[in-house]
Amino acid sequence: MKAKQTPTTRAASPSSSVPTSTQQSAAGQAGSAPLRILVPVDFSKPAAYTLQAAGDFASKYGGRITLVTVIEPDPFKRFEMHVLAVRNETLERRVKSDLQKLGRELVGDQHIESVLVRSGKPFTEIVKAARKLETDLIIMATHGHTGLKHLLLGSTAERVIRYSPCAVLTVRGEGKRGWPMG
Repeated sequence: MKAKQTPTTRAASPSSSVPTSTQQSAAGQAGSAPLRILVPVDFSKPAAYTLQAAGDFASKYGGRITLVTVIEPDPFKRFEMHVLAVRNETLERRVKSDLQKLGRELVGDQHIESVLVRSGKPFTEIVKAARKLETDLIIMATHGHTGLKHLLLGSTAERVIRYSPCAVLTVRGEGKRGWPMG
């Protein structure tokens, strides 16, 4: 028995002549602003794979990437406000420099729009940045924690998906180089 082909399966097929909505929007944006892509980076291995995938995505669909990393403040040091403020400025400069370097290495300058360093809870700051920048798409890593580890640590990706003002694409585990090109 032949399976009924739905619009979703046609659009998902790489050999299909029916363009996906992403291809339509990229083609429809010819002469207009490129896709605004926000990529949260926590300097983990999954985040590096995600950054490569975001670079491939931006290359294929004409996007500009903003990299963001979030530094969580140490709750036990809130009483040393002045010293902490100086340390945070130094830390933010270093993290921003490291993020720029990582972006150049894995994506290239041609697709990087900007680099942001925020302080606070990661999912909150990612969603705030997406709203402020009027982001079209967030591409982020998921570490794939399950069970007790997920219960104790929570999931930044899950919360970003829940509160995001735009579409969120999660990349799990080791990325397939060349995606979505292949």
